[in-house]
Amino acid sequence: MLILVIGYLFCFLFGSIVVRLSIRTVDPNYKTELGKPVIDTGLIVGLCESFITITLVLMDALTGLAIIFTAKSIARSKKIEEKAQFYLVGTIVNFSFSLLVGILLKKILECLN
Repeated sequence: MLILVIGYLFCFLFGSIVVRLSIRTVDPNYKTELGKPVIDTGLIVGLCESFITITLVLMDALTGLAIIFTAKSIARSKKIEEKAQFYLVGTIVNFSFSLLVGILLKKILECLN
């Protein structure tokens, strides 16, 4: 159980750092252009996305990962049109990082059994 908690926390803490650094390389002015509510909403959505991604990987429900992209594309379709690179980079980087953490957690848990 401790390994799972550490894995999720690692993803939450370092995933948001990796996403922010990635977005900053694509758009150096992203913090000044976006209002605080958008950034806070993005952080919450990103944390939920990470949680769902890791959980689905651990449960071998990889087809469920499509839900993340579908939900985000529907909810943010207008904003994606305005600032596609920002949302695409954020989603892909966060998803990739979460997927990697989920796979590593799964392998570690398999080795312990």
